[in-house]
Amino acid sequence: MHTETKPISADAAAPVAGQPTSAVPGGRTPLIARGFLLTFVMVTSLFFLWAFPNTFNDVLIKQFIKSLELSEGQTGFLPFALKTGYFFLAIPAGLFMQRWGYKNGILAGLVLFAAGCFLFYPAAHSREFSIFLGGIFVMAGGCAFLEIGANSFVVNLGHKDTSERRLNLAQSFNPIGGITAAALGTVFIFSGIEPKDHTVAIWKNTPAVEVYQAVQASGGAANAKAYFTEEFFKEHPRLGTKNLSPVGDPSKKIEAVPVPIGDKLDAELTAWGQFFGRERTPEELARWRSAGNGRGATAYEAFVEAENLRVFPTYVTLGALVVLMALVMWRAPFPEIAAPAKGSSDPGAPKGSFRGLLRYPHWWGAIVSQFFYLGAQLGTWSFLINYVKDNTGLGEKQAGAILVVNMVVFMVGRFLSTYLMKFVRPQRLMGAYACINITLVSVAILGSKWAAVRYGSPLHGWAVSLPFGLLDEPLPVGIFALVATTLFMSLMYPTNFASGMKGLGPNAKLGASILVMSLIGGAVLSAVMGVIWGSQWAQLPHGAKAVAPALVVPIVSYCVIAWYAFLGSRPRGPIYD
Repeated sequence: MHTETKPISADAAAPVAGQPTSAVPGGRTPLIARGFLLTFVMVTSLFFLWAFPNTFNDVLIKQFIKSLELSEGQTGFLPFALKTGYFFLAIPAGLFMQRWGYKNGILAGLVLFAAGCFLFYPAAHSREFSIFLGGIFVMAGGCAFLEIGANSFVVNLGHKDTSERRLNLAQSFNPIGGITAAALGTVFIFSGIEPKDHTVAIWKNTPAVEVYQAVQASGGAANAKAYFTEEFFKEHPRLGTKNLSPVGDPSKKIEAVPVPIGDKLDAELTAWGQFFGRERTPEELARWRSAGNGRGATAYEAFVEAENLRVFPTYVTLGALVVLMALVMWRAPFPEIAAPAKGSSDPGAPKGSFRGLLRYPHWWGAIVSQFFYLGAQLGTWSFLINYVKDNTGLGEKQAGAILVVNMVVFMVGRFLSTYLMKFVRPQRLMGAYACINITLVSVAILGSKWAAVRYGSPLHGWAVSLPFGLLDEPLPVGIFALVATTLFMSLMYPTNFASGMKGLGPNAKLGASILVMSLIGGAVLSAVMGVIWGSQWAQLPHGAKAVAPALVVPIVSYCVIAWYAFLGSRPRGPIYD
């Protein structure tokens, strides 16, 4: 049997939610209540965990454009599935924990999280986008349980005056999970094989076995040059330069694209050698020959099948680790923090209600601010890799490495902000950060290739080379600006959350569940960004679409956050001590 837990009484050494904590000798208020350090460490591990589905989504957007041939608009369903999972399960999670406590709520969240991971196995083998979305939705539902339980628990693990610092400290371990997820996604999900338009067109119309044999005959891709001769295009007129369609969008045509020669031909042939240069087993070749009811798989079908199968091992492994974590949590003693009524130290006091929450304007403001914050964060991170590829010649693995750097910056921002909160009021610091990010996102827009082509912005010409030759080309200043926004957004989620939770007393669990529902802002606003990205406004002369104009959405979001930080976050209503 696992260890039973009991509510901590008012007489216990640690504080009870709604009850002030005495300072330690010398007048200094402890950040974490005495006797709760081990509990704090266990709960903080959950912050590391739920970074994975959020960060993996940023990798999946780029991967599924290739392996599932999604359009720009369709990629918006990935963040939408993630945030709607939070939205629809947030209130059930809050009600569940109000009835069964934080520990059982966290266990339920871990089970849902693992189930969502395991759905990636049938999704990858069927190439059904809807099953992938279902897995993301279920994982997000599990994260809703985890975030409500962990955030609320950490807020109550000490004095109310240190709640923002305490939650920022716990949240500082979330970007470590993000760094890990970005690195794993870049290494294990991205293959680094990025066929160009002519190669895709040829692969879609040539049997996989034929291409494989041509590449293997020369021990590389040299024989594949025969596919780019004038004779080949005469034999396949619909692959001609005026009829070539971009990957994933057959409704469009690329005008006057010449058959690649010289260095351009070598760039095309790189993908041939990377994918078909590896020796295949007789079983694989037989499967290619028999695919499509005996017609045989085209080279491109074989390629996207392999790309799709790269996704599930990482998720299934993560699911197994989550199951192990759930077993550890189940066996561990886990004290329940009771939320008494105003002025009461009785753990059996009333639980609170939705009607009671309506009396707290600072809580409502936190919901609005959190809605826009999640839109800014998810929108920036989800489209970061695409922004990098829009404005540089970097490949997907190099762009993925910038995502890893982005998460390192996020982690640094969390720890730095936790330190600065010792000297600056958290809400004031958040407002200053929001104003800085308005400037940085403006630089990212004006520093893009899109702004240079459309409006003649000179900022795109400003580029900085990384030291030690880390990248082959200098990076435009817009990329640095966009990554820098991550430093300043780092404190916004925990500060919004802790500010909105101040003084809610017995309404805290329900209040937390509705605050977590505001994560739907990530789905709504990232979808708006996707619409802008796919619009004529984002069009470049050669037919491609640019992400840069969609960044107006984060600018609006930071304006709302600044309003809440400076004006809306003061606790009002029947405040509980």
